[in-house]
Amino acid sequence: MIRKGKIKKTTLALWMGIILICFYTKKFGFLDLLLIPIVDDLINNKNRVNAILKKNKLVYLALFFSFIYTIIYNKVGFNGRGADAGSGFMTCTALGEVNLAGLSIFLLYGLAKNKYKYLSKIILIFGIFTFSRSYFLAIICIILCSTRLVNKLIEKLIRKLSYINLTLISSVFMFGLAILQISVFLNNRIVAMQLNSGFARMFQLNDYSNFYRMLAIFIVVAIYVYYPKFLLVGITDDEYLLYGREIANNLNVPFIGIGPHNLFFSHLKIYGIGVVFEVFFISKYLKKIVNKNNFGFFIAVLLYAIVMGSGFNNWWLFLITIVLIVNEK
Repeated sequence: MIRKGKIKKTTLALWMGIILICFYTKKFGFLDLLLIPIVDDLINNKNRVNAILKKNKLVYLALFFSFIYTIIYNKVGFNGRGADAGSGFMTCTALGEVNLAGLSIFLLYGLAKNKYKYLSKIILIFGIFTFSRSYFLAIICIILCSTRLVNKLIEKLIRKLSYINLTLISSVFMFGLAILQISVFLNNRIVAMQLNSGFARMFQLNDYSNFYRMLAIFIVVAIYVYYPKFLLVGITDDEYLLYGREIANNLNVPFIGIGPHNLFFSHLKIYGIGVVFEVFFISKYLKKIVNKNNFGFFIAVLLYAIVMGSGFNNWWLFLITIVLIVNEK
């Protein structure tokens, strides 16, 4: 990003574009995109990153505080998913929400995997008790990508399995799934409860929680189709509620204002067409570091981004970049 006191031309152009968009749209949430080039800096200085991580013991400290939070949350009853106290998942972190707790523990495992053999296994088992479906998918990714057959396949397809290509494929799939979920609701096949605790929730997909998430994806796309003017400036929360309720009424489905949990559609709502540039630059930087050795972590976090809307954004983007660096060899 900055070499010998000079900022790279691509970085400067990206920053200037983002700042201009902020002033044009008067939405300063776009400033978050200024952080993306830091990923390039981390990757270009990966040897230094590895050297720093080898010397510190932050993994122990992070796990210790996770244990403390777990004890406190379960003892005083703050073990719910978000505001729903008492939902019963056993493992907690400072992040509070079960799926984000699972993601943080999974990435902590990624930091410890090569350096702390036994500690990493403890971390992996500790995360299981979040009962998070996304966490179990992440573990499956690591197991599958470590098998000889899948590893050889990854080696052949690694260039095609870029962040931008997988985001495009997954976004088309999620939009199709959104249409399917609307159809499922209209045919009265959504269950009348949300299973948010224990292993039972892992086998239920047609609940209202998933329906509202899928509906949000459809509504974001529909708003841009009916009101293309928003493509340049994004959609505010108030606009999303106003037009979303109108579209939901036309579909004859309920609308409670939940936004997309998918990262691409969530940022499509916020940034409009600007999300294309975000995906392009993240993909450009990550392809320098993603290989067959760390591909399992890459796909696992991508699934979090697809299903939960977290992973390749904000500080999560920096953390996963560091995990990919640590597991590159």
